[in-house]
Amino acid sequence: MQLQVNLLDFNTLVSIINKNIAKLLELFKLKMVYFRIVTGKGMEFDRLREYTDSDDASSIDWNATARTTKPYVKVFKEERMLDIVLVIDTSNTMLIGTTPMTKNEYASVVAGILGYTAVNAGDKLGAIFFSDKVNFILDPSNSMDNFYSMIKLMTKKENYGGKKNWSSISKILLETFGPDTVLFILSDFMKTSPQMFNDLEKFANKFKAVFGIMIRDPRDSELPKGVGNIYLEDPDTGTISLVNVDKIRDKYNMLAKRQEEFVEKVFRNAGAYFFKIHTNEDFVDMFIKFFNKTIREL
Repeated sequence: MQLQVNLLDFNTLVSIINKNIAKLLELFKLKMVYFRIVTGKGMEFDRLREYTDSDDASSIDWNATARTTKPYVKVFKEERMLDIVLVIDTSNTMLIGTTPMTKNEYASVVAGILGYTAVNAGDKLGAIFFSDKVNFILDPSNSMDNFYSMIKLMTKKENYGGKKNWSSISKILLETFGPDTVLFILSDFMKTSPQMFNDLEKFANKFKAVFGIMIRDPRDSELPKGVGNIYLEDPDTGTISLVNVDKIRDKYNMLAKRQEEFVEKVFRNAGAYFFKIHTNEDFVDMFIKFFNKTIREL
């Protein structure tokens, strides 16, 4: 059975992305912050120089300023250009949702915001769409044309659908991209496998950084009270069953929480970052909070 694919059209998707990127770019106005979060160590210190009116006041080195009575800022050597690769789950479980955006639509907005920010920061943007197979590979480039190509690909129905198969991307990722790569994996992680977790450790060991972004519909995480009998469809098989939600609610909520915590634990144990977001939440606001917390921990 073929699921209906809901997609944002190109102009709508670009409009939503444009409304959100300003807040994220504000976070990245100092490249030192950007490099710290994607590399875990920041840029290499070069020298001190006197502060000018064009500098951001937050870049002032107060220790040097106290010694000399003149404001000084630190100058850093930028690291090599990075490959920012967005691994986007386009499988059947991503095509459903109970909020204004399905998970795949929300993921396209998230990918657009991250992709634009990466190119704007001077890095190369690449993307892989996968389900039971790799649906498309966009080779990394620092051209803004690559960003718009990704947006167009995310608005095409033929790039969506199929069962989730993590092994379809593992070999390609490990053989195609080098150590100066940052992976952002966008998925609901509804169906996982031992292979995925084994490969995750390989990703974390090889690449500069790995981020797992769990995109969930609120009903993925918790069923409400008082729903009664409803028909539920398995997105992979198309099987429809009549279910009394009130009878399964407590067990469902417990298992959903346990599964989400398990995925997060696996990411963190592998040395990767993990971030969960629901489709009724503001991605940029939540992601900035995540960034600020992560920066404090570095």
